Amino acid sequence: MIEIGLKELEAKIREDGENEIKKINAETKKETEVIERDIQKKVDEHMDKIRRDGKLEMEMVRRRIIADANTKVSELINLEKNRLVGKAFKEAENRILDLKDNEKIKILEDLSDEGKGSVKDPIVFVDKKYKGLLKGAESSNLNDFGVVVMSKDKKVRIDNTMGSRLEQLKIKLKPRVASVLFVENGTAVSDR
Repeated sequence: MIEIGLKELEAKIREDGENEIKKINAETKKETEVIERDIQKKVDEHMDKIRRDGKLEMEMVRRRIIADANTKVSELINLEKNRLVGKAFKEAENRILDLKDNEKIKILEDLSDEGKGSVKDPIVFVDKKYKGLLKGAESSNLNDFGVVVMSKDKKVRIDNTMGSRLEQLKIKLKPRVASVLFVENGTAVSDR
């Protein structure tokens, strides 16, 4: 009898232990599921943040690429405009150099007279290439069409060469030349 009672007690303890294990396993499973849901929620929130940040970063990169492209296009357009304005001035220079000698003489005389009016005891220099076109001028290596008027004491020097004059005119006339060259829909295109 005692043996049967011990077996029943042992079986009862085992059964209670198994029931307790099942209960602990069920509670552990519930707690694990809660922890897993929390972890999954945090992972999902973190992934959403990464996606939002990624989209924001992609948008910023896209805008930066577009802005860089617009800047580059604007720079290229301005470079081309400047090249064309420079070409217009170069063509003007070539037209002057292609003039007949009697027209070149008139220009040289006008440049010389203009310079002489501002210089006391003037000496007029002309490039050796044009020496025969201007009476009274001294030959020099100006490498340019036009004259240089200098005082005898060399303190005053007026450069009336074509290169010098065109550089001065470029500053004054460049906006006007650009507005003539770059007309869009009846209105001038401004430098952007």
